[in-house]
Amino acid sequence: MKKYLAGIFDAEGHVRIRRYSANSYIPSARVCMCNKEIIMLFVDKYNAAYYTEDRGENRKLVHIVNFTSKTLRESSFLSDVLPFLQEKRLLMQKANDILNLKIDREECYQEYMKVRRSFLHPLKGEITNEYLAGVIDGDGWLSMFRSCNNKDSIYNKFRVGLEQRYKPMVEYLALTYSGNSLYKTKTYSSKHTQTYSWQHTTEKVLPLLENIAPYLIEKKKLCEILIKYIKEYEKFRKISSKTLEEFKSFGGKTKQYGI
Repeated sequence: MKKYLAGIFDAEGHVRIRRYSANSYIPSARVCMCNKEIIMLFVDKYNAAYYTEDRGENRKLVHIVNFTSKTLRESSFLSDVLPFLQEKRLLMQKANDILNLKIDREECYQEYMKVRRSFLHPLKGEITNEYLAGVIDGDGWLSMFRSCNNKDSIYNKFRVGLEQRYKPMVEYLALTYSGNSLYKTKTYSSKHTQTYSWQHTTEKVLPLLENIAPYLIEKKKLCEILIKYIKEYEKFRKISSKTLEEFKSFGGKTKQYGI
């Protein structure tokens, strides 16, 4: 569960260090999601503060778990997730250093200010399936749809993807599971952070889905449906191909007319 929560925190978490005076530096952290079940995992495990925000008509409630400086110091949250963090590893390390007075606090705060908008530091350690499940539950997507260009198709198209500002994680999925090339998403103003996107649209994504399915929470059912569909889809394609070759071997015409 620690690795899953680390993946969720990397995807949906926030780290902040406030400087109130030359001797007062207060770290805090929080996680914001529409999925209350996942938020309650943090609340129950670490006894952290919890509240909801109404974002207006036709929008889902946001559930927020807040880790104050006191909670970070007294709970095991920091020590639990820090070994597995990727995107927010440097930020949480600075928060940990301030809490434990490991280095000069002002120096630590200045380093925090440098890394808080840096999303290019390399991955560290093993990327586990449990951690990836947290990342996908937070920033990923699973979709299935009928092709608009071929309404008579017996196949549904599907997509599995991830969009994050942390480029190394998106690159990791692109290199490990192939798929469409990684690309920059469009930014609409200088205030928007550049994000990167990767997606997979073929049956070759099946190993990823099977690897993360046991650990997913929000997207677990969607993942299970997609796994079952891809397996049946592949089975039908093989049968169809075999039948077509057999049909051709006996002189059958296989040209498609009216296309």
